[in-house]
Amino acid sequence: MTYTQVWDHMQGQVHDQMIQRDHDQAFIPFDPANLDYQSYVEWLNKGNTPNPYVPPTPTRQQEADAHQAGGLTVQFTSNTNLTARYPVIAPDNHNINAIATSLSYDGNMLPGGGNSVMLKDMDGGVHLFDKGSFKLLMRAIRDFVYGCQLYVMGATDSLPSNSVSKSLDELMGEVNPQ
Repeated sequence: MTYTQVWDHMQGQVHDQMIQRDHDQAFIPFDPANLDYQSYVEWLNKGNTPNPYVPPTPTRQQEADAHQAGGLTVQFTSNTNLTARYPVIAPDNHNINAIATSLSYDGNMLPGGGNSVMLKDMDGGVHLFDKGSFKLLMRAIRDFVYGCQLYVMGATDSLPSNSVSKSLDELMGEVNPQ
């Protein structure tokens, strides 16, 4: 018979009032009246030690989700005012999604028909994007998310970088090829 420590998710540490019996995965509370606990104490008194808690290995999807939650830093080398870490996943990217939807469904127009939009980065900074620079941001986010999905599907062995760096002129050539 062996036992393993239990992780207390609320406290962020090994549980100090419960143990898990390995052969049937039963959770045993530290209660002197509990017969299973009495057996555990007897086992300890014989010089045994419980196995340490070992966190489960995250799945590729969990790794990708955590990676995306960190956001994407877009480093615009020819306009450093736009360089920042932008949210990739909901709900933090709701404004980015709303603007992208407006571009898609409103004849390539920004919301309200304006020439620019303000976006908040993940650190609270506000940046003014025109239509071209916003499309570049969307392209970087699209490629980042797509790269994460390739990782989840096993088509690549590593997650994409959380940072993209190109000049606006170089990126504009990608958006508006000559």
